[in-house]
Amino acid sequence: MANALNTYMTANFTGAQTTTPGAAGWYQGHGGANNNAYNCFAHAVGVTTRRINAQTRAQLDEAYSREHYFPVAATGAPHVGDAEVYTRPTEPNQIVHAHRVTGPNTAQSKLGPGELIDHHRGTLQTPREGTQNSWEYGRVAYRYRRDDAKFNAMYETTKSGRVRKRPATDDNQDAAKKAKTTTAASSSKTGSTSKPAAKPVVKPVAKPAAKPAAIKGAIRR
Repeated sequence: MANALNTYMTANFTGAQTTTPGAAGWYQGHGGANNNAYNCFAHAVGVTTRRINAQTRAQLDEAYSREHYFPVAATGAPHVGDAEVYTRPTEPNQIVHAHRVTGPNTAQSKLGPGELIDHHRGTLQTPREGTQNSWEYGRVAYRYRRDDAKFNAMYETTKSGRVRKRPATDDNQDAAKKAKTTTAASSSKTGSTSKPAAKPVVKPVAKPAAKPAAIKGAIRR
């Protein structure tokens, strides 16, 4: 198995080597029998009992969120336990591989149905030996990190153990409570039943005093 791994690695990854641990191109077999029950995308987030068969970024976002992993910026140093996902430069929308970060410069991958390998983070990001634009996997394009708080806000576990998304009303309980409190306060001021607006009181308009009638037979002087 070691010879088969070495043949595969040196043919498909420029600079692959086993002599200098931790240096560029380094890899070594991690052991373990071939197991097709799970794949590289599953292994990267700690799943070993089933496959994660995502083909696009959107599909992987959905699948990984159910395993408590969410997208973070792929720049800067990764955290141990992060999952990093590869795309080929010629097919940037097609995800092809994922590894699990195990140290500042190291990672662990599952090679298809084959064994696990430990490797430098850059080892599998090189083109095939003797080429510049033919890739087995490509380069890391996306990074995912475990976030239990975000998972708990987005999902709930049923009594049967099934994970499902929370109803929309539960997505932000604080906001819902605040809205409910505001509505209740408003109702207490205006009353639970709307009443028709009272008609304004119209005051009678005072009529001008009548002029005194002319006195007949006024005294002549």
